[in-house]
Amino acid sequence: AVSPNTQTTYTYTALLSNMTENAKTITQIKDTFPAGLSYVPGSTSGLTTSNPDIVSGDLRWNVTSEEGTLPPFSARGLQFQMQGLLPQGVYCNDIWVSPGGDKTRSGKTIAWP
Repeated sequence: AVSPNTQTTYTYTALLSNMTENAKTITQIKDTFPAGLSYVPGSTSGLTTSNPDIVSGDLRWNVTSEEGTLPPFSARGLQFQMQGLLPQGVYCNDIWVSPGGDKTRSGKTIAWP
């Protein structure tokens, strides 16, 4: 368990899936993260290893076609770290992929009673 207001590093993992009969190519991944956290440079792995741009409080990875191609009925992971101090509460992050604007909400990723 994590204590509120304690400097902590959080590891986020997203599974990006293509559940269609046709290959899909992701060109951008955007993650909206809780205020109070900052990206840990060099922590991205999986689908891409590049550092994201930070735009209006969002992490944005521009993905090459080679990195972002998902064959039919396949999935690839994206993992990265954020760190910071968070007060007591329930926190969620949202991740979008483009094209298509598909979005997944992670649910209660960080929670303290």
